[in-house]
Amino acid sequence: MANVDLFNREASIGEPFSADDSELLFVGGDAQTMIVQNLSVNYRQNITRLWEIGSDKQYFVSGHQEGDATMARVVGPKPVAGEFMKQYGDVCNIQSNHITFVVKGDCSTKGGRIKITGVVITQVSYSMRAQDMVINEQVSMLVAKVESL
Repeated sequence: MANVDLFNREASIGEPFSADDSELLFVGGDAQTMIVQNLSVNYRQNITRLWEIGSDKQYFVSGHQEGDATMARVVGPKPVAGEFMKQYGDVCNIQSNHITFVVKGDCSTKGGRIKITGVVITQVSYSMRAQDMVINEQVSMLVAKVESL
């Protein structure tokens, strides 16, 4: 009970780090000019469960892995947005299309990267709100592979 707070709960401080150094890397463009507000990636493997007739055995069969991603950004004046659409919207570029999350380390570790490869845009939508008159873009993408580097 040496490290309890006012509510009789333990309170300790974890390793500090700064999110300011995190970044997104895109093929052919600078993430800072894209005004990305959110990037969400889902990656899954399909598993089929099979039962054997006359037995209590279960079998699990691994299928293909697949993923998808969504990105929300503010449409800005930079031409890099058009380059992003040209690069990631063309299915012929899918082998070279990747997005990398770069997470800088804390005070005692070096951080890491998550690389998303085989990315292609499948849908784009736009919206604008009266209170800020900013054009928002939502992009849906298919993802072939996610790996930790």
